[in-house]
Amino acid sequence: MVINKRYQLIPVALSLLLVSSLSFAKQWVPQSEEEVVLHYEPNRMSPLTMTVQSSTQPNPQRLLTMMSKLIQQSQYPGQSHALNDASVMLKRLAPMMHSLNKEQQAQYTIAKANIAQQSHHFQRALDLLSNVKDSSEHYPQALLIQSRLLLIQGNYPAAEKACRKLISYHIQAGELCTIEVKIYQRSSNTAQSLSILRERYTADNDPLTRYFHQIQGTSFRIEQNYQKAEEAFSYDLLNAPSSQWYQWADMAFANQRPQKVYQALKALIPSADNNLEDGFIMRLARAEKEMQLVPANYQKLAQQLVELRQRRNDKLHAADIAYYFIFIAQNPEQALKWAKLNWQQVKEPSDKHILQQASAMNNK
Repeated sequence: MVINKRYQLIPVALSLLLVSSLSFAKQWVPQSEEEVVLHYEPNRMSPLTMTVQSSTQPNPQRLLTMMSKLIQQSQYPGQSHALNDASVMLKRLAPMMHSLNKEQQAQYTIAKANIAQQSHHFQRALDLLSNVKDSSEHYPQALLIQSRLLLIQGNYPAAEKACRKLISYHIQAGELCTIEVKIYQRSSNTAQSLSILRERYTADNDPLTRYFHQIQGTSFRIEQNYQKAEEAFSYDLLNAPSSQWYQWADMAFANQRPQKVYQALKALIPSADNNLEDGFIMRLARAEKEMQLVPANYQKLAQQLVELRQRRNDKLHAADIAYYFIFIAQNPEQALKWAKLNWQQVKEPSDKHILQQASAMNNK
């Protein structure tokens, strides 16, 4: 029998699933081209973290709860810096591991895996998740994240196995998870499955509804039905994570609506405190170029960011760099180089699309 606590934790895991690669807001410039930073932590710190830092004996459960909230917050536009705050709390919690009960240890492990995932340390994240016992109330969360990690690595049989295990704990989440794997495998019956489920997922503020629209949009994107894909990714866009914004923007570009993208992303800047992630800057620069706007402020900013990433050999941002050389400053050789590096790490449909476009540039 499934305990209620496990059901309550699934929405949290679902919200974290929709995270894409995050870029840190403030920039560090290396002194030489040989200097490379592997771990970058900006000076910005949230009031929440400062409160914890100033506390001499913070409560472990309070730290765990705040860390989970910060990881969730980091997925939204202009909020990627929250992941650094979560990492600070993770380090603060490490010496307290002996005092945590089994459920708190599982929560700590999942938070650690989420941080590793967002840094593209996928195998490290999978290794951590394997330590969460099936008797834990956090086990369904671990399964959901595990299935996602396996999916983006292209290990479809293992991803589907994790999804099917999840069905025993949460039928709807496991069902959607399984359908998503089938979509990646280009299974012929997924469109019918999604059509049958459409009426079920209409409630706002339900992570399952957002998850459904994300899956539906991915399905349409793979089918190259960009109009319907844009509609699916536009679901509750004002409250969407960065990854959904990227998907929506790219489908709007495919439908030749750069002005729509430019206006929507520009509107994010006040709420993002002028700290939009690189993925947003690249798409603003693309819209600016396609609209032939003068002055080309975002194109100049994108160029500066890419030069910085190249000097760092920053593979975490490989997708953004490839995007820049495909759509903004066309350079077939550099586009293919970074698209291949990105594909080695992440195998989402959007990443495959970038690789295909870079390859096509080099074949002309």
